[in-house]
Amino acid sequence: MQRLQIDEGRQEAEIEEDRLLVAERHEQPGHEARHARPGLLPRRCRRLRPGAPDVYREHQQIQAARVLQQECRTTEGFGDQNKTEDRQQDEDNIARNHARGWRLQISALTLAIGIGTMHYAGMEAMEMPGLRYDFSLFAISILVAYLLSLAALTVRGRLRTMQSFSENIVNFIAGSVIGLSIAGMHYTAMSASEFYVVETVHTHGAALSDGSLATTVAIFAGIILGLSSLATWIDRQVGFQRLMHLQQMAHTDPLTALPNRALFEQQVDVALRHSERHGDRVAILYFDLNKFKPINDNYGHAAGDLLLREFAVRLQKVLRKEDLPARLGGDEFAALLRNFGNPEDLAQTASRILDAMSVPVKSGRLQLPLSVSIGISMCPDDGTSQQELLHAADEAMYRAKANELGYSFSSESLSDGLHAPASAAENLQTALDRAEITLLYQPCIELES
Repeated sequence: MQRLQIDEGRQEAEIEEDRLLVAERHEQPGHEARHARPGLLPRRCRRLRPGAPDVYREHQQIQAARVLQQECRTTEGFGDQNKTEDRQQDEDNIARNHARGWRLQISALTLAIGIGTMHYAGMEAMEMPGLRYDFSLFAISILVAYLLSLAALTVRGRLRTMQSFSENIVNFIAGSVIGLSIAGMHYTAMSASEFYVVETVHTHGAALSDGSLATTVAIFAGIILGLSSLATWIDRQVGFQRLMHLQQMAHTDPLTALPNRALFEQQVDVALRHSERHGDRVAILYFDLNKFKPINDNYGHAAGDLLLREFAVRLQKVLRKEDLPARLGGDEFAALLRNFGNPEDLAQTASRILDAMSVPVKSGRLQLPLSVSIGISMCPDDGTSQQELLHAADEAMYRAKANELGYSFSSESLSDGLHAPASAAENLQTALDRAEITLLYQPCIELES
């Protein structure tokens, strides 16, 4: 009895503590007392014992409110984390834009200094006595060159980002603005030139004649033009090579270096359109490696990758140069064949592929078996679209895998007709190897004699 009173006192103390915590929570702004109402509690928090005393029911409700309080804190924590990540991303974008703006201004300033140096160095090279410059117009000429250079670089960057114009048009517009900057700087600098009368002028013999000077200027202009053209050509070639590399990465399987599904489906569509116009035969061979998953699970992904690469190498050696092998994903491959004579040619190609895969793959001390099931579909016999041909070849491949045929055509009658001679020859060879064929002599006797 005394122990029961102690337990009840302890529970009453816990309930009072919970009431104080919930009351403190409710006094905070943004939180209302509805969290403590049983009707708004989660399903898992409404497990109240029927017939329980009110004090215990209130205790359980307060415990449920504490669970909700913890969930609110967790949700607020996640929200704060997302806000922090967004703020960090915004700061990174601002930093990148700030750095890009500084690079643009430095490039424009460098270009303006180059244009100004070219003009004023040329003016000094003419050795004109009494030549002076107005400082304000001199500064304005440099400012004009800087602003127009900045405009040219900005226009080029914006037009390339919009991707609405070709590269030649973008370069023409940017070059026109650069030409305006050179012309504006030149005429402003000429306005800044002031000539004063000099009492004693000492003339010196010209180092170069007029013809030699013209030739020298033409040579230097040709060199500058050639270097500019070479730099433009190199830039275009680098961009073209980068684009080709990106396209190759987008259309090539990184493990086997074969074309991927995207490129294969694209080439199948091209072959079907060509077949529709010219009447060419098109076929798809669908491959699936047998027992690949157990090998990959038992010996590791390295062994599985080795099998996939070896299969790709052997497949390329068997197929013709005009055929297109591809990896569709996982252990599934396909090949596009064009310009074949009849279905027997496809059966022979499938047989050669099976023979090439019969040799096990060596991986250290392991001998990994490599076998494949092949499904064959033809256009227009089994379909006229990419999806129809792939689906028909896939079904034929599963039929070949289920019946252990090696390869199978989508048309069952054609598959049975082509498999019958090969199956009979294989059965005879197996019987001879097992000594299951016995030669018996039956004498012929003429009863009358």
